[in-house]
Amino acid sequence: MNKKIYEIKEITPSAHSFNKLRGLVGWAIIDKKLVKKGLQNSLYIVSAICDNEVIGFCRLTGDGAMKIHIEEILIHPNHQNKGIGSKLMKKTMKFINKNFKKGCLIRVFANAGLENFYSKFGFKIRKEGMQYKL
Repeated sequence: MNKKIYEIKEITPSAHSFNKLRGLVGWAIIDKKLVKKGLQNSLYIVSAICDNEVIGFCRLTGDGAMKIHIEEILIHPNHQNKGIGSKLMKKTMKFINKNFKKGCLIRVFANAGLENFYSKFGFKIRKEGMQYKL
């Protein structure tokens, strides 16, 4: 059995790849036009590639100065628990630390059970806020 080779690259997934990964992890599919605009407006995206296919990515959004949000970190179910999420986060945190100044608030809404994953990168648990969704 061949060991899979994963590359971590600063590339944006296509709208198709984005929605495919969302569907595979049980998240809702989003209108393709909205996905394209959202990806274009991202502050940073890093992807995991295997066999020329995007099998995971991490995306930052925000105002670029005071507030940054780790919007998604998605990994194809067949490639989970192989350290890919950690590699994506390491690259993302390197970008954050290089490009944003002290005082910038970095947020992530961690799925239940992933708090320890994010705490390894310095995130602290805080009381959940509120949201409005269209």
